[in-house]
Order: sequence, then C-alpha cells, then structure tokens
Amino acid sequence: MKFLLYPFIAILLLCGCSKNDVDPTLAGAVDDKELVEMLPGKWTYSLLGKGSKYWTETISFRSEVNIMSSATAVNEYETISAPTFTTATYKFTINGGVMEAESESGVVKKTFRIEKSGRNKIILYERLDRSNPRSELSGKEYTKGR
Repeated sequence: MKFLLYPFIAILLLCGCSKNDVDPTLAGAVDDKELVEMLPGKWTYSLLGKGSKYWTETISFRSEVNIMSSATAVNEYETISAPTFTTATYKFTINGGVMEAESESGVVKKTFRIEKSGRNKIILYERLDRSNPRSELSGKEYTKGR
C-alpha cells in the first residue's frame, strides 16, 4: 500500500508548486505598493454625447482578491432613455505598469498600460497587441468614486 502513497504525494507536490500561481490578493497581483493602496474601490469613465447619449464604464477593485469587475452602461439615443448594460469580471496582474486581464472564461484577454494621474485618477491605455506599446489606444481617465 505504501508504494501507491509515494507517487500520489509526488504528484500533489508537483501540481501544487506551479510557477504561474499568483497570490490571490490585490497585493499579490500588483507590483506597485502605491497602486495596491490606491486601487480598491470604484473607478468611473464617462463620455457624454448630444441629448441623452452617454457611455459610462465603472471598474472596481477589492484588496482581498485580484479580480476587476467592469460594468458598462450605454444610451445610444439622443431623445429617449433606453440604456443597455453589460458586466464582466477579469482576473488580473499589474507588473511594471502593465495590466494583463483575463475574463473568467479565459476567452477575453486584455492588456492595458496603467498610469497614475493624481490621487483619485488613473488612465488606462488599452493595447491591441499585448507586446507592442505602439498599439495603444487613446487613454481613458477613470476617477475614483467616493
């Protein structure tokens, strides 16, 4: 019976010590201590259009987990209020000012450069090509809610 126990223990040790394991807290996922203290809470980016048109995205972070929640509200009409809402959740890491985010299903992967812009503002520059800084889109300035 002992001969079955040793291979089982070896498999458990090998599977449990992966290099890709990340501490599942915000502090374990972010290499910048200032960002670790700054990020928890809700951050909002909004574009207002003509009449009733708008586009708003709110992202939120919690210190207990390395999860970013995103909620988007869009009203495409000038004269009526008929917003549509979408939500998503991403597991993320931030290293060297670059955020790598992956949806829970693993289907959606996003890369952003994150820039601190004051005590209550951050700017996210989404990259179309993860490894190419020249593929960055215009930045979105998010303001921290109260």
